[in-house]
Amino acid sequence: MLDITQTNRANPRQPVLLEARCRKTSWLINRVEFANISEGGCCIIGRTEGLARDQEIELRFAGLEAIKGTVRWIRDGRVGVAFTEPLATETVENLAVTYPLGEAKLPGIRDSLKQA
Repeated sequence: MLDITQTNRANPRQPVLLEARCRKTSWLINRVEFANISEGGCCIIGRTEGLARDQEIELRFAGLEAIKGTVRWIRDGRVGVAFTEPLATETVENLAVTYPLGEAKLPGIRDSLKQA
């Protein structure tokens, strides 16, 4: 089984369950959830409709300043986002500790992030 949280990544991704606001345009904002995050990007799950490859978006989460990114891929209800500016390693580590993707949170979500 292939675990997409670590495969072919410049920065290791940390599993998280983190809600964010995703601004697609100046007037269109959706709530989304992250399944993982790294210094260079994240994986959005759930409400991914209306996102397109190469689309520029802005994410707000965990009290941080808005983070700009670009949609790099879309598949199976997931969206890969590359951040325009990398997050600090300490920020990613703090998010992983504060918003862990634990077994008690959303049973089965880990399986949905793996592919055969």
